[in-house]
Amino acid sequence: MRLTRSLQILASACVLLCGEAAIAQSYASAVRIIDPVNESVLATLNGNTHPLANRENDRGRVSSYLSMTDLILVLSRSPAQQAAFDKMVASQYDPNSPNFHHWLTPEQVGIEFGPSKTDIATISN
Repeated sequence: MRLTRSLQILASACVLLCGEAAIAQSYASAVRIIDPVNESVLATLNGNTHPLANRENDRGRVSSYLSMTDLILVLSRSPAQQAAFDKMVASQYDPNSPNFHHWLTPEQVGIEFGPSKTDIATISN
């Protein structure tokens, strides 16, 4: 009887402790890039252009072999994914949480709260 009760408590604890990780991982697997990339459809992001990149300094086309360095692509999380991330971070600072001071590595954050592998492959291709 005591063993059965202990197993029930252990099973309940596992469900509670693993619940947040399972929720977080469900957001990471969502594919967000659903349309093919169309380079004729552009979006201008204000404040992201170097001040010297203007008509006066335009020197025309460059070689197609020119290496493009120092480019940064920033991806945003979906609102649900961001909410799950914020909840996880808050739980790491809550002394009553099972996640208290259980820090994630950058790799774990990427897996649990980052873009899906499909989206990464789409962007890379």
